[in-house]
Amino acid sequence: MNSAYNETSLYNLAVIKESKKWCKHGFIDNQQLEKIQEAYAVSLYHPNFIIRVLLFIATLFALSGVSGFFGLIVADMDDDVIAIVCSVYGIVSFFLLEKLFINKNHFKSGVTEAILYHACGFTIGGLLVVNDFNTHVILWSCVVVFSFAAFRYLDLLCTVAATFSLGGILFFEFYNIGGIFQQIIPFVFIAGFTPLYFLIRKLKKRTDLKLWRNNLLIAEAICLLFIYAAGNYMVVRELSISMMNLEIAEGGDIPFAFIFYALTILIPIAYLYVGIKNRNIVL
Repeated sequence: MNSAYNETSLYNLAVIKESKKWCKHGFIDNQQLEKIQEAYAVSLYHPNFIIRVLLFIATLFALSGVSGFFGLIVADMDDDVIAIVCSVYGIVSFFLLEKLFINKNHFKSGVTEAILYHACGFTIGGLLVVNDFNTHVILWSCVVVFSFAAFRYLDLLCTVAATFSLGGILFFEFYNIGGIFQQIIPFVFIAGFTPLYFLIRKLKKRTDLKLWRNNLLIAEAICLLFIYAAGNYMVVRELSISMMNLEIAEGGDIPFAFIFYALTILIPIAYLYVGIKNRNIVL
């Protein structure tokens, strides 16, 4: 599976954006910018941020009318049937997004994001209702749908959602088992997201994945966030009390407290040291 967007068009757009920054700061003049724009012609419709926000809102209003109309049609049907219709409607929305907009050179125009999130919502929502809001189905559905949307449409918010959903799976799988498995959740997060972080670092170096560099950058940052949060004493203490009903006697402490004291101090120092040494802004 590849991106829904044309790679050459995206490259040309990136060149034009960077050239405009150079021109704004005086590195090149307007005449040079015009020549670059001629050499790297862009057919994509990618308006400025304000226009994109307005188009996003307008598209959501239009989609609410469409979904409301279909809602009236299926209102008297069985709940499971309605849920299946919602999932099918969401999948069809993905198809229409590509055929009616992306193939017509829309690139993150506000319209595309609105339809994409609309499609994700209905696809996942239908699956949830069919499976009686089962936690496992919810999280796995989110991982699959958001990962597809992030990869196919280069969407950054879907990348965030997919990565957090993966974290949710790790947490709730061990949380539902109970016992000692609940106490080792922080170590599971560290053991799980540390190799994932290094895998993402490796993938960022591949030239054939340059379209997804921003997606990988965000996933990399979230992995670092999870690793730090999993080893942070205060995070572990508060979650243990609120979600695992841990009762801490006066003068007592959480299990493995000395480890979390050490990790709370050592992880940020390690991030800063390696980040400064390697000039890694993410770290």
